[in-house]
Amino acid sequence: MIPAKEICEAYEIGGILNISKVEGGLLNDNYKLETTTGSYFVKSVRVAARERLAGTYAVENYMRGQGILAVVMLKTKSDVIAYSEGEMVYTLYPFIEGERGSLTSLEHNVARGKLLAEIHRAGEREEAKVIQVKQCKDPKKSECIERIQKYEERIRAKAKRNPMDEIFLGYIAIRLEALKHTQPIELANTTLIHGDYHAGNLLFRPSTNEIVGVCDWEKAEWAPRSYELARAILYMYIKHANDLEEALNHLKVFLQAYTSVYPISKQELADGLQFRFYRILCQTWLEEKHYDNNDTRADHLVEREGTLIKLLQDPAERDAILACL
Repeated sequence: MIPAKEICEAYEIGGILNISKVEGGLLNDNYKLETTTGSYFVKSVRVAARERLAGTYAVENYMRGQGILAVVMLKTKSDVIAYSEGEMVYTLYPFIEGERGSLTSLEHNVARGKLLAEIHRAGEREEAKVIQVKQCKDPKKSECIERIQKYEERIRAKAKRNPMDEIFLGYIAIRLEALKHTQPIELANTTLIHGDYHAGNLLFRPSTNEIVGVCDWEKAEWAPRSYELARAILYMYIKHANDLEEALNHLKVFLQAYTSVYPISKQELADGLQFRFYRILCQTWLEEKHYDNNDTRADHLVEREGTLIKLLQDPAERDAILACL
């Protein structure tokens, strides 16, 4: 459990009434902290991630100033943006009462599409250029292959493999084969993006179907907007779809809403999909969590990622996505 008493003192938010863990975080442990002054959202991160917090805070504040309902981290009484104890760092946010919404709701999909376009518009304004966050760049192909192969060797060297090991080996094989035929694509980092735009980070007010909070800006970076649009498409509508035809219908609504605010060409979106595809092939965060950190919370994503890779390898499936534009 978190050092709730110390956090309350550091932020001067009154006495503790209740604390409960918020389920769903894959990278952090999150909590709802109720005190005599209100309700707060506490995020715990490793000390190593602290250096990124200043950039995150700058992005949240900037976007809020541009009319985006970004949820902004609070400062302690010492005017710092985090409380540290041991190897952990804790950030505090106002707790926003809202729901994640439905991916089949017309109103919610319109709202999601328009909001992402507004974020991208804001992320290309002159005022945004002073914000210091990382630049998106494609990892080197040879380094990616070497890193993936090391996990493969490590798994195969086990005296006894379990079913999850076999699933990871299949996932690794798919990526290594696809990387033989895939080259990185160079796109300009023109836009300050959210970095993790999906339904779970958008809070709706049920009574009005309006978005009341945009959370989790930790992955904000300078990147091609087509990359973030492609990523949002894949992770909101395609990756978890049980019925692809139905998912594409909802995607059309989302894209129509996006382009009503900020038009984009099919070629741009196609480039964004290719950019994201290459990064999916190169990523090893699932292996890192499972084998390096002994954390199995993301294991359920491994097979879905493999399925997504297979789908994106099919030109007809990519064309079906682009036809929604």
